[in-house]
Formats: sequence, C-alpha cells, structure tokens
Amino acid sequence: MEKIKYKIKYNQPNKFGIYERAVKQFEVDFEKGIIFTIGNKIYTNQDLSEDVIIHETTHIKQQSDYGVEEWWDKYFEDDEFRFTQELEAYRNQYNFFQKTCKDRNKVFELLKFCAKCLSGTMYGNLCSFDKAVKLIKQ
Repeated sequence: MEKIKYKIKYNQPNKFGIYERAVKQFEVDFEKGIIFTIGNKIYTNQDLSEDVIIHETTHIKQQSDYGVEEWWDKYFEDDEFRFTQELEAYRNQYNFFQKTCKDRNKVFELLKFCAKCLSGTMYGNLCSFDKAVKLIKQ
C-alpha cells in the first residue's frame, strides 16, 4: 500500500455531523475508543498501533477517491458500501499485521478481533463472524 499522509487528532470529530450520525445509527461512543477518519485526519482518544493506522489510511484513500462528504453519506446510507469499505480496511490491517508479526497467536487474535468488529453492531451486523473471518483472510 502506498504511503498516505495523515494527521492524528485526539478529540471528537465535528465535521459534517458525522459523529452525531454515527452515535444515532450505530450507538458508538468516542470515549470507548471508536476511531473516525475524515479526510486525512484520524480522530481517536488513544495511541494507535501501526496496523490500525493501516486500517484508517485505507479509509483516507477511499475517501480521497470518492469524495469525503459523499463517502460518509454513502457509508451511512448503504449497507453494502459500508461493508465493502470496512472489509478492505480490515483486510489491509490483517495482511500488514500478518507480515510484520511473528507470533501466530497474536495474528489469530487480531483476525478474531477484526472479524468480531466487521460482523458486529458497530457496522450494522452485516455478516456472520465466520463469514467475516473467511473474507478478511482472502
């Protein structure tokens, strides 16, 4: 993956009403570690590992290709679009971690974490856990 420029912001995002929409639609909470990427800015309340940065920079690339506000509108409105965007980001995160981590148990734990997220309420329960594992590994 190409090197993408980004800035990390340690505050809640306030652009385009994205945070409010996410709270309403997915019941997320910034204080519980949810991360938002808007344009080239990653909003978080925690330090981020390299694999998470890979995930978030995938969203930066997606948004730059699609248009930031348009991407977010479609993300909220279209389940299939949201799923494909997150699947790509989790695949990139998993593939990076798999290449850089020599501990197979940690790699497996990350895969389970990514699959739990992708198949969970945060994105609207769009697939089963088993399907998420299979798709992320492809």
